[in-house]
Amino acid sequence: SVQFVLPNYEKIILVLDDNPGYRKQIRNILKEFEVIIWEEEFPEHALTSIGKLKPDLIIVDQSMPEKTGIEFLKELYSEE
Repeated sequence: SVQFVLPNYEKIILVLDDNPGYRKQIRNILKEFEVIIWEEEFPEHALTSIGKLKPDLIIVDQSMPEKTGIEFLKELYSEE
């Protein structure tokens, strides 16, 4: 079980997953919170979105065709 504790104001959550079914499951989990959910299917698109959206939370799939979640996070933090 996973528990999310978020303040009462809107936060931006970026969900990066190549599987639309998994993104839907995450959306269903987060729907009870006052958050903005931004979904991306491809790591390169997510990097662009992060620069513009400045999300408060990023949920990343570990195994994607283009790169792993760890590779994505390394690339993300190497640019900051």
